[in-house]
Amino acid sequence: MFTSPITFVADRRRWILRTTLAIGASMALAACGGGDGSSARWVASWAASPQQVPLSKTFTNQTIRQLMYVSAGGEQIRVRVSNVFGNSPLLIDSLRVARSTGAASVDVSTDRPVKFSGQERLSLAVGQEIWSDPIDLPVSAHGILAVSAYVSSAVPVATGHGVGMQDNYVAVGNVADAANFTPTEIIQYYNWVTGLDVLSSAVQKVVVAFGDSITDGYMSSVSQNHRYPNYLSRMLRGGPDGASYSVVNEGITADRWIFGANDFPPGTARFSRDVLGQSGITHAVVMLGINDIGLPSAFNIPGEDVTAEQIFAKIVFAADAAKSRGIKVFVGTLSPVKGNPGYYSAVAEAKRQAVNAMIRQSTRFDGTIDFDLALRDPADGSALRAEFDSGDHLHPSDAGYEAMAKAAAAVLLN
Repeated sequence: MFTSPITFVADRRRWILRTTLAIGASMALAACGGGDGSSARWVASWAASPQQVPLSKTFTNQTIRQLMYVSAGGEQIRVRVSNVFGNSPLLIDSLRVARSTGAASVDVSTDRPVKFSGQERLSLAVGQEIWSDPIDLPVSAHGILAVSAYVSSAVPVATGHGVGMQDNYVAVGNVADAANFTPTEIIQYYNWVTGLDVLSSAVQKVVVAFGDSITDGYMSSVSQNHRYPNYLSRMLRGGPDGASYSVVNEGITADRWIFGANDFPPGTARFSRDVLGQSGITHAVVMLGINDIGLPSAFNIPGEDVTAEQIFAKIVFAADAAKSRGIKVFVGTLSPVKGNPGYYSAVAEAKRQAVNAMIRQSTRFDGTIDFDLALRDPADGSALRAEFDSGDHLHPSDAGYEAMAKAAAAVLLN
């Protein structure tokens, strides 16, 4: 477990100090129709941004059961598996999906094999991503699915998602189709599975939340789905505009716009895949930039220092790319950090305020979500309100994440 984003980065500084990123192939996967002449289409319902997980971890003759909190429901599902950052082919002997009944338990009556071109065994080449065949498993909005992977030979953790804020379960042997098992290990990161779509004729709007650890939900309650995109999904359900929404989370802890590496791919490198590549996307909520300001000073790496103008230029670049695809873009202001010893200084605060001023004044976006205003202490605009502070003076508490969602919902539903 990571004690803070500063520690998370410090323990892996050799990755943070890299300044370039090479992604082997473009992984943007466009939405498609139901294929039967109906109005049903594939829409994103759960996602986790792929990154090179910086862990010396290998699974052998083990089952990994991972829980996904879906935003939208549908009659069928499909699962995306990624080997984008792998150094060798990814070999999964069996992948199964079922409705979760809590912890490592599933409803076996809903258990289904996940197949790829009709085959249950998957061999995925280096740098590749793949969608499964459609799976006949009706799911409800805000339900929890369990995806269980069994690997017989040694399979390293390469592509995954480092901060899951969700207990996932590991057991010895092939128990992928078991109703329950006693885990030998509980992990809080995701392996290989990066997306889950539902086939739906009801969902009209797909919102992709893009950002860093604050979007990722770092410091929220584990396994409670209290990240701000989760709250937002629940708030938008049956909203006053009459539309049916899905909200997916594409945040990566410690992410920045400009500098990064495979485990923290910078926003400019991953926006096309992680946002524009989401099935059925109609809206993007972008909140990224506080690490561009804070990390260089926290680790005394002046060569990676950037200006407020550079940060804003990247926001505009991403927004323009989305808008050129007909996607509505809403940009969030950067929240306060006063009291965090690594991130806060007079210089850093001036830069944050400058970025926020440019966001508020811009006419390039479809709307602005003032997360800064929603979270800041009325008595000190440079600090989080006490009840919204998780304790590190950087990441919101559960109540803070809920306040963020309320601010976003008010704008999206306007």
